Amino acid sequence: MSTPDPWSPHRAGDHPAWRLGDRGPLVLAVHGIEDRWRGWTPLARLLADRFRVVAVDPPWRSGNDYTWRARCSPGQWLADAAAALGEPVDVLLAHSFGANAALEALAGGLRPGRAVLIAPSYRPLEHADDDALRAASTAALGATVRDGLRVRLGHRRDRVDAELLRGMAAGLSDHLVPLAFPVFYRTFTESGRLALSAVDTPALVLGGRADPALAGSRATGLARDFPAARVVLREHYGHFCHIDQAAEVAADITPFLCTDPVGGPTR
Repeated sequence: MSTPDPWSPHRAGDHPAWRLGDRGPLVLAVHGIEDRWRGWTPLARLLADRFRVVAVDPPWRSGNDYTWRARCSPGQWLADAAAALGEPVDVLLAHSFGANAALEALAGGLRPGRAVLIAPSYRPLEHADDDALRAASTAALGATVRDGLRVRLGHRRDRVDAELLRGMAAGLSDHLVPLAFPVFYRTFTESGRLALSAVDTPALVLGGRADPALAGSRATGLARDFPAARVVLREHYGHFCHIDQAAEVAADITPFLCTDPVGGPTR
């Protein structure tokens, strides 16, 4: 027997969007590169008793051709999607490439009530943009694409032969990394140039200590450059912790969101 779909369609201008939860402050959820909006389901279910979670499907969704980048930047697209909702965004919730888009949008003037950014890829300016960084970033994106396949398969991966699964992951990585890397790398390397010191939106940044997206000096650099943010790294969080450890992520972010009533955007 199939599980009823908890999401319902929601209008966000011309942007596809879905809602989970009928009352409470508005949470705008933005997924990462080569991902899908349904990836928010485990976390959104845990928030839906207090918040209305609206998940959008940005142009960097699975299967896109990346030509959208010539028309707008990730942050510009996100700012437009937020405006198209027609009401203030109380919480901006974003993962991975979506979290980088959120950093850009915040630096550009988007002011939700609060922001929760999960596993952004941040480059402090003192990290040289060189061949070593490019090679490490290519490897990290490939690992993320392969891990994303694991996440999307869910329990079905237990029924797939291990060797076949490795072949599927390698083939997917070989196809997607060359296509996605120029857009991903541009957004990553530009992150340290964003005017985050001027952002006054309270923000919580979550990541894992072993996830290269925000490990080590990347996290300390972001905490330094974004003083309105609190950066928290958990030992066991992976890049897809909002799915794999949804209950723990919900426990991490709920006190931040509920310490004071979440109001509309700071103007």
